[in-house]
Amino acid sequence: MIPRQRAASFVRPGLPLVTVLLLQATCVGAECRASDSDRVFARRILQLTGVAGGLVVHVGCGDGRLTAALHRGNAYLVQGLDTSAENVAKSRGYLRCRNLYGPVSVAQYDGKNLPY
Repeated sequence: MIPRQRAASFVRPGLPLVTVLLLQATCVGAECRASDSDRVFARRILQLTGVAGGLVVHVGCGDGRLTAALHRGNAYLVQGLDTSAENVAKSRGYLRCRNLYGPVSVAQYDGKNLPY
């Protein structure tokens, strides 16, 4: 544990505000907007399959937008899987911007075996 007097030296006025502003700045703009087509497609998938909740696994999740759209409320836990580390990173960033990371997550897998 850091002694109390040393801990105070790490605190800089305005640092938390700057950190928050930087995080918010990365989540603005077109990158974080949900696509109407993804929402419509996700709704159609869920209607056709009759899935009313539970675990939804999206294999080949790409940028994560459809993965995010598959989360239709607290009854759903959605996990996207992709072989590309770049796609996983993009997806995670998108999910964070949409405040969905948690009930919706993304993981990299080898393309052959599901990680369950």
